[in-house]
Amino acid sequence: MEKFLYVIFYQAVTILSFLPKSAGKKLGTFLGRLWYAADKKHRFMAIHNLTKIYGKKLSRKEIKRLARKNFIFHAVTLFEILRLKRLSNDQILDEFDEIEGIENYRQAKETEKTIFILSAHFGNWELMALAAPLILGTPLNVIARKLDSGAMDKIIKIIRVKTGNIIIDKKQNTDMVRNAVRKKSSIGILIDQRSLRSSSVIAPFMGFNAKTNKGLAIFDLRYKPEIVPVFSYRLKNGKYKLKIFPPVKRPERKNFKEDIVKYTSIYNEILSKEIDENTDHWFWFHD
Repeated sequence: MEKFLYVIFYQAVTILSFLPKSAGKKLGTFLGRLWYAADKKHRFMAIHNLTKIYGKKLSRKEIKRLARKNFIFHAVTLFEILRLKRLSNDQILDEFDEIEGIENYRQAKETEKTIFILSAHFGNWELMALAAPLILGTPLNVIARKLDSGAMDKIIKIIRVKTGNIIIDKKQNTDMVRNAVRKKSSIGILIDQRSLRSSSVIAPFMGFNAKTNKGLAIFDLRYKPEIVPVFSYRLKNGKYKLKIFPPVKRPERKNFKEDIVKYTSIYNEILSKEIDENTDHWFWFHD
C-alpha cells in the first residue's frame, strides 16, 4: 500500500510542480479561501489564537480577515513548495529578490564554531532551507520531523536534499547532531511551540507562556555554537526576501536547567518579533 501511495503522490507532485507560479498563486488563493470556509476546526483555532494576541488592537472583522489571509498564504506556499521539485539551482535562487545580512553568517563562520540556523515554520521555510547551500556556500544539516505519511515524507525528502542538505530525523538527532558539531557544520533547526511535555519547557511567546521545544537550548548550552536567526518573507511581487541576522547574544551559563528556559525565551522573543511584523507568515491555525 505504501509503494502504491508513493507512486500516486509522486506523480501528482510531479504534475503540480509544472504549474506556472502565477497559476499556483491563483489556485492556492482559491483553495485557501475554500479551506478557510470548510475547515471549521482550524478556522476556529486561527481566530482564537489571533484574538488572544491581537484582540485588544483589532476588531473581530479584522481578526477574521487576517485569519483568512493566513490560510491563503499557506495554501499558496504549498504550491510554491511543490514547484521546488523541478526548479534548477539558478531558478531556486531567482525566487529571492533580496538577500540581506550574508555578512552576519560569514562573520559567525570565522569564529570556527558550529553554527545553528534558528528559524521557524514561517514564510516559506522549505524554499529557505533549499536555497541555503546555494547562498551560504555550504550544505545544512536540517533537523526535521518525519511527515505522518511515509510516502509523502519520501517525496519531500527528495526535494529537501536536492541542493546538498542532509536531513536529521528530529526523533533520532543526538548522534547526527554530535557528528555535525564535530565537523563544525551548519545545522538548521525550527523552533516549535506546543511540543510534547518531555521535549519542551514553558517559555514566554507572543506575550503568553507556551510549551516550546527545548532541543536548541540544550544544544546551545552543550556545544556553545553561534546561533544565527534566518527568516524568509514573501514580497508583493511573489518573490522572497531572505534575512540573516547577527548571532544571538546569550548570558553565560550558570544553571543548566534554568538556562534552558532563559535561552528558549530568547529564541521565542526573536520569533515573536518576526511574527508581529509579518503576521500572515505564521501558523496561526496550529494548536
